[in-house]
Amino acid sequence: MGYDGSAAAERAAQWAVAEAIGRRLPLTLCRGWKWPYPKWPGERIPEDLAARMPQRVLDGLAGRLRRSHPLLDVGTILERASSAALLASLSEHADLLVVGARRGSLGARVATGAPCPVVVVRGESSGPVVLGFGASYEAMRLAAEEAVLRQVPLKVLVAGADDLTRSQRSGWAWSELQHWRHHYAQLQADVETVGRAPKAALLEASWQAGLIVVGSSGPISRTLVRHAACPVAIVGRVRTEVLPDQDQRPWAGRPAAGVMEPTHQRRRAS
Repeated sequence: MGYDGSAAAERAAQWAVAEAIGRRLPLTLCRGWKWPYPKWPGERIPEDLAARMPQRVLDGLAGRLRRSHPLLDVGTILERASSAALLASLSEHADLLVVGARRGSLGARVATGAPCPVVVVRGESSGPVVLGFGASYEAMRLAAEEAVLRQVPLKVLVAGADDLTRSQRSGWAWSELQHWRHHYAQLQADVETVGRAPKAALLEASWQAGLIVVGSSGPISRTLVRHAACPVAIVGRVRTEVLPDQDQRPWAGRPAAGVMEPTHQRRRAS
């Protein structure tokens, strides 16, 4: 997770700790830094001195987490790079990236090309997991996993002004949920239809949700990372190989209610 010592980063760190423990994964605290002053030609920069303070911030949190969670594997990474470049690089080998609300716009930018989900921690994190209809396979998988991990219901939100279209999409959503109910026996899932625009519907749903899961394209994810009342998971491109013949969902190949663009990607069975 990206950590800069701010209050928003502290809240994000606590969210990341719970996630790492629940998924039995190591937690890496990372931070990029830049020399804050103009550099004259030929001037030598005392990088070790400049990096000392951000490293101290990372080490301070890592020490606290190791003491409070002795079984959690906590590491740190400090690199001379922009935060966006560092997070993008680390995403190639991460299962999940976590940033605080102060870095929400950064998270949305990184998520566009990240091969793993990016979570922007905002507001409260208690309540059901809400997934916008039309999600990619990987986004639906993340939403189902999070619901089971948190022992909360999964709600698929079907939004739009047209009653007939909402009814049809609701049927598709129920059909897709059967796959995840078969895969996760503990999963409690439901479909909710609302006669509002997707952006407004998801923002309203965030007040009662513990996590909103969306895609990375379009203005909806950018709005949510700035204004949602709960954490937002943005699922962009994924590592899995593209298998176009395997995606037979009715909405594949076109935007679904403006919520997100399907990515037509499936994970191979192993």
